[in-house]
Amino acid sequence: MATPADSQRAIPPVLKIVGLVVFASTLFTRAVDPVIPQIAVDLAIDAKTAALLSTAYTFPMRWCSPLLGALSDTVGKTPS
Repeated sequence: MATPADSQRAIPPVLKIVGLVVFASTLFTRAVDPVIPQIAVDLAIDAKTAALLSTAYTFPMRWCSPLLGALSDTVGKTPS
């Protein structure tokens, strides 16, 4: 049985969702790190630029995912 002290310590659902999005985007960034040298060779650029390309994708994704998710929940699916 939950006590009042337990309910005060509960994590709000919004915070759980934000934490999950941050974790997922960080995981993506860290998963790409081992192959950055190969990406740099394939694209004929230096490793620093290849790492910046990964960041340029991940950073907007981290901030847009929650916003676009809320928008899709609001608008919903449209019949085709």
